[in-house]
Amino acid sequence: MNKTLHIILFLCVWLGCSTCIDEYSPELKGYDNLLVVDGFISDQPGPYTVTLSRSVRPGSSGFIPETDAEVKISDKQGNEVYLAEQEDGIYLTPESAGFRGVPGKKYRIEIKTTNGSLYVSDFAMLMPSVEIDRVYAELESVPAEDEIYDLRGYQFYMNTKESEGESRYFMMLLSATYEYQADFKVRFYYNGNLRQFPNPDSLKTCWRTYTVQNIFTASTEELNTQNLERFPLHFVDTETRELFIRYSLQVSMFTLSKQNWEYWDKLRELQENQDGLFTRQPYQVRGNVVCVSNPDEIVLGEFTVAGITEKRIFVDRPPFSVQFHFPVCEITEVDVENFGMISLSPPNTWPVYATSTSGGAGALPPQECMDCRQSGGTIVKPEFWIDE
Repeated sequence: MNKTLHIILFLCVWLGCSTCIDEYSPELKGYDNLLVVDGFISDQPGPYTVTLSRSVRPGSSGFIPETDAEVKISDKQGNEVYLAEQEDGIYLTPESAGFRGVPGKKYRIEIKTTNGSLYVSDFAMLMPSVEIDRVYAELESVPAEDEIYDLRGYQFYMNTKESEGESRYFMMLLSATYEYQADFKVRFYYNGNLRQFPNPDSLKTCWRTYTVQNIFTASTEELNTQNLERFPLHFVDTETRELFIRYSLQVSMFTLSKQNWEYWDKLRELQENQDGLFTRQPYQVRGNVVCVSNPDEIVLGEFTVAGITEKRIFVDRPPFSVQFHFPVCEITEVDVENFGMISLSPPNTWPVYATSTSGGAGALPPQECMDCRQSGGTIVKPEFWIDE
């Protein structure tokens, strides 16, 4: 996934598409229809993306794009690039411009909307990236609120290599992919006629990729060394199929200026306290963009400038002594009876897949029991995937 899409996703969740996250929802006035800026530049090749939208009222959802704006990224040396609107509210740097962030330089964004309002961010330093030394998983147990047993699973950690000079500030975003299988092979399919399925294994194995919905921030400011050791990332339990065969985690680490980091660290705190008793709105977190033409106007979002490093690891399933607790399909008498009525399935559901019992009788369990794609994955193995 393009790194900028991670940023867009998180800001969509916490700003433009956010809702109240507390037990009560007091009326908040003046926090709808605010400009939301999600801008990003790094030391990696572009294109770089800036997303402009309007905030919605607490309790509402949706993406309201800010269209036809003039968007420009510039450095302190006078180099600049204008972004083109590729989709409503989504602006990209042209590939032909050859514009790329350079560590040690400072960058800012300028936005002019169709009503003539001018918005600018502070200049932010593009910090040199810091290498990830190691990402690893350890088998651990955590208490479960609604279970009589502790949850077993993998807790992921990371170490960074030591950096020189001043303190470093990091944000980590995670993307995970796992291999899983449907419980039964496809033996038959119906598309107006009942036929044997030519390749029973073709819909059995899938890979599913998702973005871990957590923000991770860290700093070496109060550490004795300029590196992270055993920094905790997310925990994956054995209540799903994610760890049952093979699991891959990609860590994208953003080295930020202190100002950029403080913004993301506040969002992390907001995320971690979302179950609190008191009202905590993303609107409380102000970014580095201001309205020059109207200093009293509230602007949401951030123009993020970062050096980036990535590391991917693979882990196999935990030892067989570790029990999994996810639902497993079983063929019932009703499934066998339903197979006899497969011809009644409407055309808009074709092809309908079916399997067979151990005795050879046809059976029609739920489609996800035979077609792994129904559980959100793809049968196309990712290019980066490495088998055991």
